Amino acid sequence: MIKTRNIIPFAVLLVLYGCSSIQSKPFEDFSKAVTQANTSIDSVLSKNYDWEKNNFYGDFLGGKNKLSALRIQRKGAFQLASPDSLFTSIADTRLTLKSLNEATIKYAKLLLTLSGNELIDPKTFEGMAKDVKNSMNSIFKSLDEKVPGPAIPAFSLAASEIARLAVEHQRKAGLIRILRSGQPSVERYAAKVVSLIATLEQSLSFSYAKRFDNLSGQFDRLSAKDGVKDKEGKAFLDEALKLNDEYTQAVDALSEVKRIYESIPEAHKQLLAAAENSGTGVQAIGALSESVVRLERIYTERTTGK
Repeated sequence: MIKTRNIIPFAVLLVLYGCSSIQSKPFEDFSKAVTQANTSIDSVLSKNYDWEKNNFYGDFLGGKNKLSALRIQRKGAFQLASPDSLFTSIADTRLTLKSLNEATIKYAKLLLTLSGNELIDPKTFEGMAKDVKNSMNSIFKSLDEKVPGPAIPAFSLAASEIARLAVEHQRKAGLIRILRSGQPSVERYAAKVVSLIATLEQSLSFSYAKRFDNLSGQFDRLSAKDGVKDKEGKAFLDEALKLNDEYTQAVDALSEVKRIYESIPEAHKQLLAAAENSGTGVQAIGALSESVVRLERIYTERTTGK
């Protein structure tokens, strides 16, 4: 009689063997970085939204804006245009990036799953792959509508085929296939987000200049008419310094968000190198993680003043 107590099923051996040569650490770092980036990016854009909304309210109460500026326009059947104000543009950008980041988190988790040694249920994995594909392509369509330029290539994930590779001694092959096919899409969407952030930063600079000029004009008029008393002068100075601090912090935050998206394509390329064991290093993944840390620090300083 043959004893089978210690025999490991052959299929399991194939799955484990097929993953033994994959460096999983870069995939863990990438997944962690994009997850943390989602929280930090949403937080700083929320802060920028609050700042610009408060400025808009101040202008409105001061008679510089009309209520009609908040009117929603109808573009066509079941199509609406948001009010043309910077804080609504920030809100729209925030929603777009949040959806994109959440889709990227799903994608990173899919890659991490393939890079690991745990057994994969084909149906569960196929469901994950389909969800990633649908989420990414949906947000790509939204980005294409907001940012001019060539369309983002559709995220092509043959879910059932990748699921089959995952349980047939070919998890590494499946991982490499996903990374190679996804690189053009990642590069294009990152470039579009960088363009979106640059446009937002430019709008923020216009808003700052307008508000500072208004404040400076009030000071000059008061100074020319009756002179500025010490208390009034201090109030103007405090307001100008506060405006400068908030604007500088807002731009610093957007600059770091831009760096994060600039790092993602190269980090994604280094994941492919890790899967292929080409030994090219993971500097871009490290740079991505460092940008996330800096962004978290900027947000903390803006929130606490420390």
